[in-house]
Amino acid sequence: MPLDYDRIKNWRFEPVRQELTSREVILYALAVGFGHEPHDRRALRFVYEKSLLAAPSLATVLAPAEGWMRYPSAGIDWKRAESVSQRLVMHSPLPVSGTVVGRTQVSAVVDLGETEGALVVEERRLADKAGRPLATLELTSLCRGDGGLRKSDEVPVPPFPAPDRSPDVYFDIPTHVSAGLLYRLTGDLNPLHADPDAAIAAGLTRPTLSSFCLFGMACHALIRTWSDYDPHTLRMMSAQFGAAAYPGETIRTEMWRREGEVAFQVRSLERNEVVLSHGAAKLVASR
Repeated sequence: MPLDYDRIKNWRFEPVRQELTSREVILYALAVGFGHEPHDRRALRFVYEKSLLAAPSLATVLAPAEGWMRYPSAGIDWKRAESVSQRLVMHSPLPVSGTVVGRTQVSAVVDLGETEGALVVEERRLADKAGRPLATLELTSLCRGDGGLRKSDEVPVPPFPAPDRSPDVYFDIPTHVSAGLLYRLTGDLNPLHADPDAAIAAGLTRPTLSSFCLFGMACHALIRTWSDYDPHTLRMMSAQFGAAAYPGETIRTEMWRREGEVAFQVRSLERNEVVLSHGAAKLVASR
C-alpha cells in the first residue's frame, strides 16, 4: 500500500554522535582496497597511523540513522526496499579521530506509480563536535511496495550514463573472498553480505559485496588516478547501484574525462558486469 508522504517527509531523526578513532579510519580503508599495493607509500597513509589520512568515502558509514524504515509506524514495506544510489559532497577533510555528528532528514519522497514504488531520499549532514560541516550525503532508496502516493516531490533528473567509448583510464582492485565480511565491520551489517541463506533467499547465489563498499572502491580509484592519493581534492561523487558483485572478484573502476568532472562506472571484471553506473565526480587541483 502507499506510504504516508507527510509522515515520511516529516520523520523526526535524533542526531547521531559517533566517536571516530584511527582504528575505524584504517579498517574502512582496508575494506575498500587501500593497502592492496603494500609498497605504495601514497596509499599507505590511509592504512598506517603515521601521517594518517581518511578516505573521503568514509563519510558514508559515519553517524547514520539506521533501521528507521523497519519501524511499524513508518508504514514502509521494508523487505521490498533497497538502496539504489548514493551522492557524497565534501565540505572539509574528514578527521582521523574525534566526534562526528550526523543529522538526517528525508529530503524527498517521489511517487513512481502504484506498480513501480516510491523513492525516498535521505539527506545526512555530518559535522564535527564544534559544528563545522564535513560532508553531506544523499541516499536514495526504492520502496517497491509503496507507490501510488497522493502527494509527491518531483522526479529527479536522471544522471548521465558513461560515455559510449573505451574508458580513458581504469584501475583494478582485487578482492579477497572474505572482503564482504571485512567491510561489514565498518557498520554495514546487512546479512546479504555475510549469510549464505539470506543471500539465496534474496535470489543471489552467495553473499555479495555491499554497494557502499563498491562506492568506496570507486572513491579509492578516483583519488589515486586523478590526484595522486590526495583525499582533499574530492568535492563530489555520485553513482547508481547496479548488479551484484561478489567477494573474490576484481573490481574495475572505468573513468572518462568529461567537461568539469570525471564520469565513471564500476565493473566486476570476471563477469563483465556493471555493478555501479552513472557515476560522476568532481575533483579540484591537488594542494
